[in-house]
Amino acid sequence: MKKEKNVNYYPGRKRQPYVFEKMIKGKRIARCFSTLAAANAFSKKFFANMPSADTAPLYFDASARATYAKIKEICGDFDPVEAVLFWKRHGCPKAVSVPGVAECFSAFLQWQEASGRSHGHIRELTCTMRRFVAAFAGRPLYEVNERALQNWLLSFPQLSPRSIQNLWTNTRNFLSWCKSARGWINRVPEIDTRLLPRPEHKSVEIWTLREAAFAMRFIEQNFPAFAPHYALRLFAGLRTSEARKMRWEWIDFEKHTILVPAKDKDGSRVCKTGDDWLILPTFLPDNGAAVFSWLTRYRNAELGERVPAPYTKAKLKISKSCSWKQNVMRHTFATMLASYNCDDGKTILATRHTNTQTLKRHYKGVNQTLEDSTAFFALRPDNGQLEFKI
Repeated sequence: MKKEKNVNYYPGRKRQPYVFEKMIKGKRIARCFSTLAAANAFSKKFFANMPSADTAPLYFDASARATYAKIKEICGDFDPVEAVLFWKRHGCPKAVSVPGVAECFSAFLQWQEASGRSHGHIRELTCTMRRFVAAFAGRPLYEVNERALQNWLLSFPQLSPRSIQNLWTNTRNFLSWCKSARGWINRVPEIDTRLLPRPEHKSVEIWTLREAAFAMRFIEQNFPAFAPHYALRLFAGLRTSEARKMRWEWIDFEKHTILVPAKDKDGSRVCKTGDDWLILPTFLPDNGAAVFSWLTRYRNAELGERVPAPYTKAKLKISKSCSWKQNVMRHTFATMLASYNCDDGKTILATRHTNTQTLKRHYKGVNQTLEDSTAFFALRPDNGQLEFKI
């Protein structure tokens, strides 16, 4: 006779050598039998009474299992799981009080806006989670389980692995908020992330020394009002959103320090990491002489939201001679700094990375000579290093 699932034979046990063993939520369930037939019969009955993976949010105790068996007898061919879900929707007061997926996400979005998150973050979150709301619209939030989430994430072959990872990250953050802040669900469903497609880490695209000099010289000659903005991005490593919200009062020309606060006076978010960021002279080559030379030269220019970056006429014209990809200026800064510094700690502090993995994965793989990186941080306004005919 063939053994059923989870039935093991132990010859050392003389009276009851056949043991049914099963681990459920870290708890071991074991039953001993003298014959294989008895163990197989128990195994069949055990798995027949177990709820499927689709009913993960339903918690069955002894009385619930008895109710489940009675419903199965009454319903006949009708799916008892659907009957229990119907009862929870219309007969359970708690289930009635929990809003649907669309209402839950709308409340989550309002909380994000009230927390001062940037408009770009809100727009990205809305576009990303629109797929989640469309897939589970009309269903209570507690019915979203592991299997449904796994199948949903794997149903987008047109998306890149990075987009799928971001989709799962936003979904998990949304479900965690529903559990901790509102108590709409008892637990956050977790999926096996090993089954999701893994993104390939590619080398970043940067400007060469000649391209960086060409870009800054072009901006200097044709768009001098944008020079402080682009100097902060190229020679201090500020992100686009951070450079757009910079103010002159946050720059100390005597101590050569640049403060990027977590929030501005209006309460809108400035730093992506959420903490104040002070750029010290020790983080940058020559005590930040490169960035402060440009800031001092164009100190009377405007700085802040009124600078339309990065989609300006400057970008459109520079991109004809230089490859202008997303974050190319910050990537160029980090790569040149990693080639210039022998201390990874200074590079991490200047770029605000939390560990060396990002530095090794993206920036150290891009070959830049020490001569090029030294010449890069020696670029100054109006010094006649390179002449271009525009």
